[in-house]
Amino acid sequence: MAVDKNVVVKIPSDARVYPDRVVSIGQGLHYSEVQQRNVREKRTIGIPHPVKPGMMYPNDTFKLLYRKEFEEQAHTKLPIGELLIGMYAAIMAVSVEIGLYEILLTVFGEKRAHMMLDYAMYIIICHSNVSQHYEYRMHNMLLFSRVAYSDTVWSDFFSHITKEEIQQFKDLWIDKCQERGLTSGYISSDGSNDDCESEGVDEASKGKAKSGKNRKIVGFMYSVSNVDGTLLTWEAYRGSYVDSTVFENMLQYLILHHIKPKALLLDRGFCNKKCLNLIKDNDMHFIIKLVESTTGCKTMLNQCLESLKFNVQKRISGEQLFGESSESQIQLFKDKDTKGYVHLYYDWKNGGERAFALMDTVEMVRESLERQIKKYNEEKDTLNEQQESKACTESSPTEKKDRTNVQVEASAENYSGESSEAEQKKKEKPISVPAKLNKILKIVESQDGYKSLEVNYEEYQKRVFEKGFFSIATSFKCMADDAYAGYKLVAMEKNPFSN
Repeated sequence: MAVDKNVVVKIPSDARVYPDRVVSIGQGLHYSEVQQRNVREKRTIGIPHPVKPGMMYPNDTFKLLYRKEFEEQAHTKLPIGELLIGMYAAIMAVSVEIGLYEILLTVFGEKRAHMMLDYAMYIIICHSNVSQHYEYRMHNMLLFSRVAYSDTVWSDFFSHITKEEIQQFKDLWIDKCQERGLTSGYISSDGSNDDCESEGVDEASKGKAKSGKNRKIVGFMYSVSNVDGTLLTWEAYRGSYVDSTVFENMLQYLILHHIKPKALLLDRGFCNKKCLNLIKDNDMHFIIKLVESTTGCKTMLNQCLESLKFNVQKRISGEQLFGESSESQIQLFKDKDTKGYVHLYYDWKNGGERAFALMDTVEMVRESLERQIKKYNEEKDTLNEQQESKACTESSPTEKKDRTNVQVEASAENYSGESSEAEQKKKEKPISVPAKLNKILKIVESQDGYKSLEVNYEEYQKRVFEKGFFSIATSFKCMADDAYAGYKLVAMEKNPFSN
């Protein structure tokens, strides 16, 4: 990385110094295909000064993103440079061709329509929707608007978009899709599960957030063309769980606009009985990613676990996956009424990462438990020694007591011993195995009260070996390649909504 060591500038407040001695800023989240999740994007803007705290040597990225700050501190003017026009040309061509440009002008007017296209350009380029960095990142791009607006302008812009305008846009867009020959589609649901960072969002509600914290999140249901994956319409709903009412409203909306719903695509954990009943009532197919604990997934794992891994005859075309399909319909859930064809897949890359992550977790928990057990047993040894010493002292022949006093005092002493032991147990912090690992690790207690840790290596090996497997259920018979291709339409629309 080339830095300008002739200039020293202040480290920006939104930047941080990382252990590898570089100064970087976060630029929002983007979806990582490798890690299968949203990750924080970082951009390096220089290196810290070796002796001046809070100062740094800037690189060209700093000059681009913090142009004003660099010019003020370096007491120099940077050349204006050239405007990049490629993305502008691409977005203009595509939006005109599919009718999007005309619809935006109709609903929002020229200025706001152009702002929307500029922001779409920004999201595509940066894989981020954080408006804080917009002005810096887009200053050298050819825009639909006159200038690159500040974060304040964008906050005001988005807060003034009305629900009526959004609905008008959705109506015009789905009609335009129908005119283009997209007359059938899939309905898909995605909880996204990302924490909702915005304040005052009506649809945000408590749900199963990916962060594991008690944060509000927003779910999305959308319909995509079964021909090319084009987004037909969408609906936001509260939380992360599928609402059958939202599903029913989506069905009616598609039918109203002459779009035939062909199948429901559901990500793992979003399927419920009401949704399945609506599928049956409307004579629709389904493509559902199953949770590992479902009956259908377990059945296929038992049948194909050994034979599927790295079986060259079972490779999914063009993918680093191996797949196998059931020959007949099998039970999907505990509810025996719901059956379908189950397709089991093995993702070797994901499986390896998850297997090592599990092993790291088990070893970390195991070491922690062994330390706790060792401390517990040592404290028990100390307590036993104290009781034995006390018993020896009390039975000394030098003490002269009559039988009655001995009996009374012995009774009191026994009570005192029992009391101290009870108090000791109350003070003890319970040693427990995390629920997710209680089939692998087990704490056992001997007859004399000492504890030890046992490892169920058979279950441990089984859990590691099963990592990387996932399954998709379909209501129709097809090859594993076709089922996976259909499910990929979920990811096609999931990423933009997650951003």
